[in-house]
Amino acid sequence: MNSVKDEIVRSFYTALKNGPLDGQPIRQVKFSIVDAAFPPESSDAPYSLSIYDLIHSTLLHATPHLMEAIFYVEIQTFENYLPDIERFLSREHGYITANEARQTTAVRLVKAFLPARGLIDFDDGRLLGTKNQAIACCLFSHWAVVPSHPKSVVGREWFVA
Repeated sequence: MNSVKDEIVRSFYTALKNGPLDGQPIRQVKFSIVDAAFPPESSDAPYSLSIYDLIHSTLLHATPHLMEAIFYVEIQTFENYLPDIERFLSREHGYITANEARQTTAVRLVKAFLPARGLIDFDDGRLLGTKNQAIACCLFSHWAVVPSHPKSVVGREWFVA
């Protein structure tokens, strides 16, 4: 085992750096090598690819999950633009946690959570459908599992922070 130890360690680092889910790095994983048997002529046999494939298949059997950043969002806008904002948040898998009226004005304060992939279209008020009549601010809140089975996400494009 000591004769191939460096190759095994190198293969582990490579496999974890390029994980099985869209090549995203693997974090917070622990492996325990319980037993290993190598043929006597193992000194010149390359094990890198076999170890790499072994780690990826092991990780897929352990049901890994892609994580994405969830942002807390506050949007101030006029009441007549609320349906546009609700439609945008629904389309981007966000959800509203509060909808408050500002005193003596027609302005509403919408508090919501929005996944990072929804922020791509969020950078501009006109993309929210409000014709630049909304002011928004967002801030990182927490990490959440991408709502899909991991084996169905392989090969699809996800925006993971």
